Amino acid sequence: MIRNGKFEAGLFDQVKGLCLESFSDESVSFPYSFLERFPNLVALGVAHSCFEEILPSQAQMEEVAALKSLYVGYMDQLKTIWIENDDSHLQPIHQDLESLQVESCGSLIMLTPSFASFEYLTHLTVSGCHQLIYLVTSSTAKSLVRLERLEITDCEKMEEVVRNEISEENVEATIIAFYSLKRLKLSGLRRLKRFCSQNHHTFKFHKLEDVSISGCHQMKMFCPGMEIDEDESSFEGDLNEAIEISLLEKV
Repeated sequence: MIRNGKFEAGLFDQVKGLCLESFSDESVSFPYSFLERFPNLVALGVAHSCFEEILPSQAQMEEVAALKSLYVGYMDQLKTIWIENDDSHLQPIHQDLESLQVESCGSLIMLTPSFASFEYLTHLTVSGCHQLIYLVTSSTAKSLVRLERLEITDCEKMEEVVRNEISEENVEATIIAFYSLKRLKLSGLRRLKRFCSQNHHTFKFHKLEDVSISGCHQMKMFCPGMEIDEDESSFEGDLNEAIEISLLEKV
């Protein structure tokens, strides 16, 4: 109910999901303050709009729910999903995300801030984001301990999934463990060379079950350091060897 031109207090308290779309006026900014009317919001979708950025830092909002699911799609002018603070840490509005799906955002240049943490994320799907050169930094990759499904498709410029954010001469040997990852899909990434080009990192996959790699014609090997837990994982074989065999078959 609207009284005196204002929404009645508590009107949206029970709303769990919200979709914002068709904001076609380029002069309009993302309605940050509007989200404050939904204190129990857990799922947000933003689509078919002209925003260059959508989610604010915590400092720009007095009170906002911790999102569990975020969908962003068909945003041709979107360059960044959220505003990065000076300390480069992901703020509470994002840190509880369990599902993130981004598609057809052709101008998106960075999926997450450099040192963002996604320790509760279980599903990550990215498609049609042609300006992304990499998916996440190694710091963010370390936080993906609950990630179960990772799908990346049709991203023309992506060269690697995980990129080290520190200069190579200062890199120390690091183990990045995907404790929960079961399904991995890489498709239509024609510039993808490796999962990670940094030789100092060792990637451990504990529960890998299903791997699908297609249309990644420049990929010569999966990554230099890779370990699959044979006791917990049902995936059989060596990814690097499988990719090499696939390349030989195409010659």
